[in-house]
Amino acid sequence: MILATRNPHKLVEFRRLLGDEGVAPLPPEVELGPEVGATFAANALDKARVAARATGSVAIADDSGICAAALGGAPGVRSARFAGEGASDQQNLELLIERVPAGSALTYVCVDPRSGDERLFEGRCEGRMAAEPRGSGGFGYDPVFIPDGGDGRTMAELDGAAKDALSHRGEALRALSAWLAQGRMSTPAAAPAADREPTRRAAALSVASNATLITLKVIAGIATGSVAVLTEAAHSGMDLIASLVAFLSVRKAGEPADAGHPYGHEKMENMAGAIEGTLVLFGAAIITYEALLRLARGGHVHTIGIGIAVIAVSAVVNLVVSRIIGRRARLSGSVALEADALHLSADVASSVAVLVGLVLVAATGAEWIDPAVALVVAFGVAVAGVRILLRSSRALVDESLPEDELEWIRSTIRDVGAQHGVVAFHKLRARQAGSRRYVDVHVQFEAGTTLEAAHEAAHDLTGAIRARLEGADILVHVEPRDRVEPGTEIAPAGPGNL
Repeated sequence: MILATRNPHKLVEFRRLLGDEGVAPLPPEVELGPEVGATFAANALDKARVAARATGSVAIADDSGICAAALGGAPGVRSARFAGEGASDQQNLELLIERVPAGSALTYVCVDPRSGDERLFEGRCEGRMAAEPRGSGGFGYDPVFIPDGGDGRTMAELDGAAKDALSHRGEALRALSAWLAQGRMSTPAAAPAADREPTRRAAALSVASNATLITLKVIAGIATGSVAVLTEAAHSGMDLIASLVAFLSVRKAGEPADAGHPYGHEKMENMAGAIEGTLVLFGAAIITYEALLRLARGGHVHTIGIGIAVIAVSAVVNLVVSRIIGRRARLSGSVALEADALHLSADVASSVAVLVGLVLVAATGAEWIDPAVALVVAFGVAVAGVRILLRSSRALVDESLPEDELEWIRSTIRDVGAQHGVVAFHKLRARQAGSRRYVDVHVQFEAGTTLEAAHEAAHDLTGAIRARLEGADILVHVEPRDRVEPGTEIAPAGPGNL
């Protein structure tokens, strides 16, 4: 299920209650838009619907807030914007402390809908206002919320399990989990396999379109005698082989890890991209050879109208298919589909070049234009092949993730780790294989931290990082404080870091 939120803390809590494999983060290109509903349910449903439409998957969302009796139920649905648009958690918290007396009644409310039949699951947690913020865990208003039925600690002072047992979100998600367990829907663990089905369909679409275009181009090439059209047919032949490789690699990459491949099969996609790049370069060499031969020996182009019609159809089909595959590649992170989409986009450009060449031959009678255009096409195809080959090869040699992603990981470790007694971290390494990213890091804890607390902190760090890097395989190695390396320390959580 896709969780329609950008809040990494919520993703951690959802996965803690529903399981890591049952909940996937929202793809970064999906925009949720502003929260304008008058109720928690309205806002949550809006987010779930947007996520479901954009991803084609089952989506769940969350809208929650704090209701203070002293403020007539405010801030309510405006909890995230209590101190104004763009306000931070700290600014909202300070305003609540200013306006609500200690000991006043508070209520946390949470509504979690599921797309499809749009089921709603609501949770409520009654409590009171603390005299001052306490605790470094949780987020939002947790440092001042003392739940009824607890031991007097704030939500921010409780560990994950204790908080889930009392919280509004825990109540709502237990209701959702119970509903799923009754067989009303396939279990969350089945979601990742289902999510790969659109990726396989996109790869199959590429195979089908290329097979059809090869037939049309061969017929048109024989009918016209155009070397440019025949090289386009050869190009589509390479496309078909590449599409088959992509289709098979996507299927193989989706298989779970086994005894022979304990890290999974994701690199099959990178290998497929490298094969596709090599095939593209081979196709460019064939086109160049045929074009130079035609320039040297001469040739005759006839029945040009058929060639123009076929190449025009080919350009339109490839344009549509490349957009469909490109969108699915962005949503799934599939390297093989990304290479296929790039390859098809290059085909569109080459088809347009051939089309222009045929029109010029028809208008001027200068038949040398036909092989000249084929040489231009060969150059464009070669450039595309080099780009595909380099892109795939970087992953095969375990190149590090882009610096912006690494910095986001560092920032997440600082923000989340500071709330769990993490004093420093080092040896951060990250790479990508297929659509999956692999991250490992060593984190050091304050002296006296229990193994249980360190394990929970590592679990929350993993969930927060996966909020951005969907499906990432993350290894957090825990160490004592005496392993801290100079310059790697992080600031402890304080009032400004809640």
